[in-house]
Amino acid sequence: MTDVVGKYTRVGQTKGPLTIGGASKKMNDDSTFTYVPDYHVAGTLSEIKEWLGENHPDQMASVLKRAYNLKNLKTGSVKKSFDTEVSKWDKIRLERIKTRNEEKNVNLLILVELLKRYNDQRKDGMALDTKSHSTRDYVSETIRLDKVLDVTTVSGKLKGTRLVLKQNSVKKRLSTVDSDPLYHVVYNPRNKEAHLGVRCFLNTYDGFTDEQLDLVSTAVLDGNEVSIETPDIGFQSHKSPLTKRFTSPLRRDNDNSVDDLLDEL
Repeated sequence: MTDVVGKYTRVGQTKGPLTIGGASKKMNDDSTFTYVPDYHVAGTLSEIKEWLGENHPDQMASVLKRAYNLKNLKTGSVKKSFDTEVSKWDKIRLERIKTRNEEKNVNLLILVELLKRYNDQRKDGMALDTKSHSTRDYVSETIRLDKVLDVTTVSGKLKGTRLVLKQNSVKKRLSTVDSDPLYHVVYNPRNKEAHLGVRCFLNTYDGFTDEQLDLVSTAVLDGNEVSIETPDIGFQSHKSPLTKRFTSPLRRDNDNSVDDLLDEL
């Protein structure tokens, strides 16, 4: 019943939805305007009679006696019925307004919560670039994500770019020992400034002396293979024809990763 209480359909030449809440104004504007609660239709008296004649001719007389219009509202029983329906409609309308307002409040609370989570995540992300979250922790997280950390262009507080190492990638690992965390740290030997990125990364990684950083940086710059162990600060560097510095575009393998080629720009 809640779905139909107070709701009416306008019949006659002008059609559309109406509610009992606007009945008083409608009837004051047109003294013949009539609401029929039996069938929830409304219109001028002539329109109502025509509609009843087409749809419920045998009930026209009794239905019109119970209908709401200025003339019938002078009858006590009709006035009481009208006032009761208006009262019910007002309660329904207020409940709907309350529900809409509560939904708006819920939506606002959800929005606030989402913004809070976004800010928390943003702060967490920023924390990754500070000393409170060590570079070694960042590498460990990278390993847990089953990715590698590209430090080719590392500078300042940045710790590198996490990515999935493609099978045909020319990127080199900082360690050749797969059990070492630095095995999951890579650089692009074709990038002329890769030695700077590697040095900056290792400087924040801790455990390396300036002399060792110089040796590693020089090895990368010269195109030599580098293998560094963690947590030991020692390293070995040796020349390899497979890891010589890239010198000619004609030697590029067409299967090389697009990411690697972009690093060279």
